[in-house]
Amino acid sequence: AFYENLINKIVKNSLENINLNSKREENNAFDDHNFLKYIFKSRKNFLCVISQIYIWFSIISIYFGISLNITNVSKLNPYLNYLLSAIAELIGYSFCLLNEKIKLKKIFLIFLTALSISCLLVAFIPQNDSNSIVIMIFAFTAKAVISTCFNSCFMYSLFFFPIRIRNTMVLLVSSIGRACSVIAPQINLLGDLIWQPL
Repeated sequence: AFYENLINKIVKNSLENINLNSKREENNAFDDHNFLKYIFKSRKNFLCVISQIYIWFSIISIYFGISLNITNVSKLNPYLNYLLSAIAELIGYSFCLLNEKIKLKKIFLIFLTALSISCLLVAFIPQNDSNSIVIMIFAFTAKAVISTCFNSCFMYSLFFFPIRIRNTMVLLVSSIGRACSVIAPQINLLGDLIWQPL
């Protein structure tokens, strides 16, 4: 009888603690699930969200800009260019395996630097028959590197947000960034309208 009473008291106290903890968790969950409250809670959170939107916007614009214009890079058969583009993208996605061995921030920084160098070289190398292979190599390098950055961007964004609202925040910044995929086809027109006259 003594042990039964002791066990009943322990169970009763445990159930009361579980109920109190669950009520606290529900209140905290309500506060934590409000992603707008998280964004405007502090200046640091707001700047973090804005920087993530900028990163997504720029990576998506470059990714779709290169993908849609890759067939115009060289005077080869456009179908062959597209095949080489698919191979470059496959190589880029295989580079994402480096995320497990090297810190993601370093990988992201290295590949974004390589991307900017490749894109600038493609833009500033004079386009003639003797330079077409060099331009093509740098364009496909840029395609492989932007594929790595595009895929790594999902993992990179996860580390900036708390667990309770992580999915919502990554969805928010990626969907705002993906608005650029609507603008990306117009980027190719800038080459004819603005870049050529310069």
